[in-house]
Amino acid sequence: GANPVAQMLAVAALNQVVDAPQEARLLELSGAGHDPATRGCAAHLLGALEARGKATPAVAARLRELLQDPDAHVRNATILVRMLAQDAEGIEKALALWVEPGTPPRVREQIILGIPMPSILRHFDLVMKAMRDEELTVAARSRAVDMLGRIGDATVLEALLDFAANAPDPSLKSMAQAAAEAV
Repeated sequence: GANPVAQMLAVAALNQVVDAPQEARLLELSGAGHDPATRGCAAHLLGALEARGKATPAVAARLRELLQDPDAHVRNATILVRMLAQDAEGIEKALALWVEPGTPPRVREQIILGIPMPSILRHFDLVMKAMRDEELTVAARSRAVDMLGRIGDATVLEALLDFAANAPDPSLKSMAQAAAEAV
């Protein structure tokens, strides 16, 4: 197969321009006969095609199949694509993936950076964990702090104040303080 980094860069470049004529090839590339990196990239582009309203029902059916794929890379890529599309099943699977033992920090980070705000209202305990998770980047932890501040619920106030007092990163510390004040 091709270099996975090159494939991911190609996906980033194609994401905004993928169109209906590519659907059949992407469906084929997402099939079991290809390596996981290729299949995950194809799933991502199928999701982009669907999000732009350019997909047939075959794309939605394939993405539903890939949510159950036995390969973790393919399944996780599809979960993230469906979460970004605000698909209820994709969001629930992303939240379950967050707590699954062995989920890499980069996947947890993608979940925090992409999860829709309405989902956070039902799962702010996960966001509090993300805020404290030192394996995540400052960007992901900042998003967690921001989301907790937007919740505006007194149940997160103590966690924000505690984090503001103890955060090692000055930008996270000031963000947490501002979020606590907003609550």
